[in-house]
Amino acid sequence: METPNFHDLFCARYKCAPDDFESTVLWQCVCPKGLPLARVLWRVNPGFFLPDLELIRQVGKTTSLDDLKSELIGFYNWHPPSGWLRKRMKVRLSGQSLTNLAGKLFGETVRDQRPVPASRRQPEVVAVRA
Repeated sequence: METPNFHDLFCARYKCAPDDFESTVLWQCVCPKGLPLARVLWRVNPGFFLPDLELIRQVGKTTSLDDLKSELIGFYNWHPPSGWLRKRMKVRLSGQSLTNLAGKLFGETVRDQRPVPASRRQPEVVAVRA
């Protein structure tokens, strides 16, 4: 038996049509601070959310929380939030909300810790013995 992926688990749990998967996840996981503006922007310029929808499509294929977190880190390394709307107004997908949702669906405990992109990680200190 195949391990169900995030897409299948989500659609089964929320009775979501497979074609509505990306947009339904987006609206469940958009940053709360940016939600009012996101609703307006969705009607005026839905293309603004293409990077978010692509990320959701990618994580839909994952079969574990660790896989999903790896996809998130990779995505944010290549596509860090940029621009005033995404950075300041938080009109974007919330990686933490997406991780929490995945944790529920995969039945795994989520530590309240955001995945940190490589560009923001502190270098590890390695002790060298003489």
